[in-house]
Amino acid sequence: MSTTLTAAESTPAVTPAAARGWIIAPAWDLLFFVLTPVLIVPAVLGLQRIFSPQQIWLVVISFLSMGHHLPGFLRAYGDSELRARFFWRLLLAPPLVFTAAWWFEHQHLHGLRVLVLLWAIWHGLMQTYGFLRIYDVKRGIKDAWGARLDLAACVAVFALGTVFSQARMYGLVDAFWQAGGPLFDARLIVGLQWTVGLAAVVVLNAYVVHVAQRLIRKEAVSLNKQLLVLSTAGIWWFTGAINDTLIGVAMFEIYHAVQYLAIVWVFHRRSIDRVAAGQGTLAAFFRRRGLLVGAYLCLIAAFGCVRFFSTSITGQSLAQVFAALLVTSTLMHYYFDGFIWKVREKSNQEQLAGTASGTGARSPSAAGWLPALAHAGKWALFILPAAALYGAERRGVDASSRTAVQLQSAKALAQVAPSLPTAQLQLANAASDAGDLVLAIEAAERATVLDPQSADAQGTLGNARLRSGNFVEAVQAYSKAIALAPSHAGHRLNLAGALGDAGHWAEAEVEYQAALEISPNDGNLRNDVARFHLRWASTQMMETLASKTAPLEHLRIAALLAVDEKTVRDALRLSVHLLIAPPLEGPSAQLAAAIDRRDWPAAVAVIDVTMGRKIDPAVTCWTLGVALSDRVATSESALQAALAHNPNLGEAHLELGRLLWSQANVQRQLGLVEFGKEPAEVRARTHLERAVELGQKLPDECAGALDSQ
Repeated sequence: MSTTLTAAESTPAVTPAAARGWIIAPAWDLLFFVLTPVLIVPAVLGLQRIFSPQQIWLVVISFLSMGHHLPGFLRAYGDSELRARFFWRLLLAPPLVFTAAWWFEHQHLHGLRVLVLLWAIWHGLMQTYGFLRIYDVKRGIKDAWGARLDLAACVAVFALGTVFSQARMYGLVDAFWQAGGPLFDARLIVGLQWTVGLAAVVVLNAYVVHVAQRLIRKEAVSLNKQLLVLSTAGIWWFTGAINDTLIGVAMFEIYHAVQYLAIVWVFHRRSIDRVAAGQGTLAAFFRRRGLLVGAYLCLIAAFGCVRFFSTSITGQSLAQVFAALLVTSTLMHYYFDGFIWKVREKSNQEQLAGTASGTGARSPSAAGWLPALAHAGKWALFILPAAALYGAERRGVDASSRTAVQLQSAKALAQVAPSLPTAQLQLANAASDAGDLVLAIEAAERATVLDPQSADAQGTLGNARLRSGNFVEAVQAYSKAIALAPSHAGHRLNLAGALGDAGHWAEAEVEYQAALEISPNDGNLRNDVARFHLRWASTQMMETLASKTAPLEHLRIAALLAVDEKTVRDALRLSVHLLIAPPLEGPSAQLAAAIDRRDWPAAVAVIDVTMGRKIDPAVTCWTLGVALSDRVATSESALQAALAHNPNLGEAHLELGRLLWSQANVQRQLGLVEFGKEPAEVRARTHLERAVELGQKLPDECAGALDSQ
């Protein structure tokens, strides 16, 4: 929500309603606009006992932060007067911004993130300024200097709460550096803090002096406005000071969205009397009817669902489209609010401040070259930095030095925000990637001290300790992470991996199973567990082949869990190797009999039963052909069976070509000639040529097969 007031603003005589100085009524104003933080802060802190910060943040950012965009869009496109005045803005801005946002997402660039963060701060600042001006108008206060001081005080409050917030500066600087901005010394932040701090002291002192002068002269002062300044400054400072960035963001977004939704409802409720004047459908939607109120809230929730469920999108292209939609919605909310809610507009004063009809000023028409050029100049403040950041990030960093640059930026960020656990965790991860495990452990340990309840900090510490070879302390850190976040599958996965690497197979299996119970549909997790069972089976096979039951069971589990073809094939390969090795009993005897008869359907059936799932018969026959390569005729028969199932299985063509080429070489050396069939050399070349066509690479032993034709 935005506002603009000039020295020439027109304000009516004080009416009984205006004299009270409330937008709605004392209780409602205190609840929705002024003292809202008093309720929000304890409510969110209480919710932390039930939900994780990530869960709270996701709900707030979806249903309130994004959901509150909708009422502004309804007014922008539902108000016929606004549509007529700002037709080209409303028509062209969304598709152009979406295209730019999608391109940044498609190229994996971060420049828009910097601008969105900065515009978000300005947007919150201007909404507060708008409420300050409304409260002055409600009291009938005509004070051009006071209006300027209101804006200056808002800038001072939000600037102070930004530059002195480690969380906010970390977010801005990190985004700037990710977007290709040049690295700078963290001491520049200290200089910025001094500059902003001194300027803010001057501005806020001037504001207090001005209010005091009005009181001394017995001129009207809006107590509601002063309370709003204090409450906004308090929650902006508090949410920037707490270590849990997600909770801080959630708190302020609730405050911002509640104010916005309430003032929009007030505006449209008061516009119902103007139904005949052209706002019929939109205004009628806000009548005092329970069904319509419910429908209004449901629409907001439905709009927020776009953000809420976008986290479950797995396809990269679709995820990029949704990310671009979210950025577009956010930027259009900021942009539209800049011109549809100005308090100097006559219609806005009538509905928001209760002025009499005919008062208030109207902005110059959106038509004409001069306003258009001025508006284009404002957009240049967004477009030029976006283009500069785009170019900087596109030039990028040389791949060979990327790890070093990331470590350098992480060290600088840790100096910018030394008390922020997130900054220490980023430094720990960057140091670990760079091989500086001492620094990684030190940074992770600092993160655990700064936030003892952070499971991520303990997990990162476990990773660093494990890489340094300290298995015992790594397991201790992982165990603490699990105790802090028992429903987090990742920490159990890390502990299971550490236990498996140390040969504690049974303990690792318990943790893997617990992780699967938490996230049974996570494909990456299923593959991790499948590969664990493959490793366990391989270890058992190396120890002895006398007992096949245990390793076959692990291979069966691996095949059932795996979602990628490679893991399934690895499980199949080891199972076949195990089954054809002595002793030949049970499934091994059944498979041996089928192989002796060259009854490949029967062999496939035995393997499918053993694996507990149906596997592509072409792949199974090819695997058998590879495993039986010392029995040339039997192997050739299995590979021919594979190609009968799938003539385009490149691996089968390659193996069969290799087998026949070796056979041809033996025949040439011994001077043997095959009668009644095409020579092995010719058949080998046919299959090898087909294998190459299907994308296979010839082994060294066959490298000259196609050149010697």
